[in-house]
Amino acid sequence: MPYFFPPTAGLETSKSDTSEFIYNGSIGSNRIFHTLRTMAGLTGNPKWDLYLINVYTLVRNAYTKGISQRDLEATLDKDVDFYMTFIGAYMSYLRTTPAVVLFYAPDYSNIPKALLRKTSGQREELDGMYIKILRQLPRKLMEATEDPLVRKFLIATSGSSFPHKDIPDYIRSIYGNTRNAGQLGTVILTHCPTDLHLMTTIPKLELFESYTGSIYPTSEFGRKLTKDVKVPFNTVTHRAFGDEVHFEALIKNRRKSEMIEIAAKHNWAIRTEREILLDILSYFPEVTDYKFLQLRL
Repeated sequence: MPYFFPPTAGLETSKSDTSEFIYNGSIGSNRIFHTLRTMAGLTGNPKWDLYLINVYTLVRNAYTKGISQRDLEATLDKDVDFYMTFIGAYMSYLRTTPAVVLFYAPDYSNIPKALLRKTSGQREELDGMYIKILRQLPRKLMEATEDPLVRKFLIATSGSSFPHKDIPDYIRSIYGNTRNAGQLGTVILTHCPTDLHLMTTIPKLELFESYTGSIYPTSEFGRKLTKDVKVPFNTVTHRAFGDEVHFEALIKNRRKSEMIEIAAKHNWAIRTEREILLDILSYFPEVTDYKFLQLRL
């Protein structure tokens, strides 16, 4: 089927950018739609073959305080349709080979409870609503469209391991043995830094960021852990800094400020994971190897 971007006649535009139209979906996804439309037809575009979209992120984007489960799911359905339409239209400018869009609904129950950030209020409400959606989704990879140009797949991850450990198996199931996951042009939409460890399997992975529509290479993934200093994204930095969604920081408060100073002074941005670990163990004697081994990402 041919794909076209939705008509813009009668749509409102963003107050901060009059070229950005406001579509009838979630605020969190709107800038991504705008970015895809803006990039279409430009030379030198990222030519992604594979789009990995975290359903939990779509639920987060659709959630507002006090929203009903029914309205949340209705907005979620609209967003999913928009993603398929916009990706299809964007790809039609670039190539005729099929794109794959994998909507994965992650189960993070494998994260050790001792390492989890405490949640309350709206986050608890959001998580409760997401779990209701998660329970409705297939635990076996399902192709949800027979469209030869933009293939849509859906899976709820098992929870027996981290989602980024399962995703390569899903990719192999889709493509068979004809292509290696590491060779695919791949972009991921997720607000959960844990998923970004997929970069160990797909080194050229790029991140599509909700709300901003910005696109980041793996070298910039460390910004999802801290914006105070440039650090690489790996298990050691993730454990040390924690993240805003799942993991409590191992080094906190005043000691965290000291770690940021050391990271800048020792230029962690170009250091190996092992070199950063040795720095931490040297400057923070209260931290042991075991505390890092608790997290096996």
